[in-house]
Amino acid sequence: MAIKHLLLLFLWAFGRTAFCQCPEFENIEDQAAYLTKLREEYPTASETRKLSIESEFFCAFPASFADMERLFGFDMKTGVAAPLYEFPAGMETILFFSNLKSIEPSQYYNRYIDINIDGYWQADNIGGAFVLGKRFRDDPDQFCKQLAKRTDDELLSVFRFMYDGPHPDQMKEGFVEFHSDLSSKNKRLGQLLQIAYAKLLADHDGHGK
Repeated sequence: MAIKHLLLLFLWAFGRTAFCQCPEFENIEDQAAYLTKLREEYPTASETRKLSIESEFFCAFPASFADMERLFGFDMKTGVAAPLYEFPAGMETILFFSNLKSIEPSQYYNRYIDINIDGYWQADNIGGAFVLGKRFRDDPDQFCKQLAKRTDDELLSVFRFMYDGPHPDQMKEGFVEFHSDLSSKNKRLGQLLQIAYAKLLADHDGHGK
């Protein structure tokens, strides 16, 4: 029993480091299929395998907003949908990422922040900063710790994306609650959130732009 416990601890630590040695994908479809396979395997996997799945999934997940668009978005110019555009597969994959628990916090939050920088709302899976607000509720201390390391411009971009959409004015109640909670943790973050939301409202044209 002691040996099994030590093994679990080792695998947990290994999972948190997330050594990224995932396969090189020939195309975006292969990447989508790989992420989907891991997500679907997870519920029935052993506890040790779940740690490996989280690490593999994290390493294979997009690392920028442009990469997220290619995997989850819809190209309005060409009319071509990304491999994980359709509901529910796309949203379930994003939610799986938002619920990862075993990845080392600085790695995890840096990736999460990176995929939201330069983000803007689209009428598909591209919106709400990919459920970033949920991570604040789940892990506010680590959330703020990693956000606080970023530049003002990066944070303004991320915070704007959180509320971007066709009706940002209708998100006022959620904004007020989040702003209060965030400000209590970090005054600078709260101020930048306020600036980003105010500018979004000022620039809003009624069509998510």
